[in-house]
Amino acid sequence: MATPKAMPAPGHSTVPSFLSSDPQELDCFFDELEFLFTACNVTNDGDKKRHATRYVNFNTSEQWRSLEQYKAHIDVVPAAVPPAPAGPAVAVPQTYDMYKAAVIRLYPGASTENRYSIEDLNRLIQNPWNQQIKSIGDFAHYYRQFFQISWWLTKNDQLGTLERDRLFKNGLGAGIWPQLQSRLNISHPTIRPGEPYTIQQIKEAAEFNGRLDPAKHLYRAIWKAGEEM
Repeated sequence: MATPKAMPAPGHSTVPSFLSSDPQELDCFFDELEFLFTACNVTNDGDKKRHATRYVNFNTSEQWRSLEQYKAHIDVVPAAVPPAPAGPAVAVPQTYDMYKAAVIRLYPGASTENRYSIEDLNRLIQNPWNQQIKSIGDFAHYYRQFFQISWWLTKNDQLGTLERDRLFKNGLGAGIWPQLQSRLNISHPTIRPGEPYTIQQIKEAAEFNGRLDPAKHLYRAIWKAGEEM
């Protein structure tokens, strides 16, 4: 039987990292940490907690170790409830998942439950910078930001796809929209007045314009790693 791999040492290129100044990265930190747990066959909750504190800086490690959930058994509950006689106290195990939840609660904004809101999307759309979008590179920057927020809202049933598509177009300034509109009129002539183009259709129009103009080289390969809406 093969010997399980040891967890990497702090500072190794394969370990996750986390800075308290960027709480939204905490979820990614735990995802990467749990990937290592699986690869290295770490199953004991106590070991998982200890490894979590190894890959952060000293102050963060001290804070995480000070949590009650870091200890194996902390909370005490009665073995029986009235009117039965109270029995001996029973320690409640504090699992790794309970500890992880306690760590996340230390960082407002780290929870995935309320990561984004419609207000976040509206702020992006209303950003005056969008009116200056003229190149495909600028368009790609806006697309990635919009995708990040709208994907989460759509996934969590806080935004419909039709409204999402309408909002995406509203965030594009006059600098680039005429170019995209010209292509969309050709590629999608059956779109009815008032019906929004989909994000995919607008993206394809941008791709077409980027291929036509070699000077817009910043655009090349931008979408290769992107996900479809």
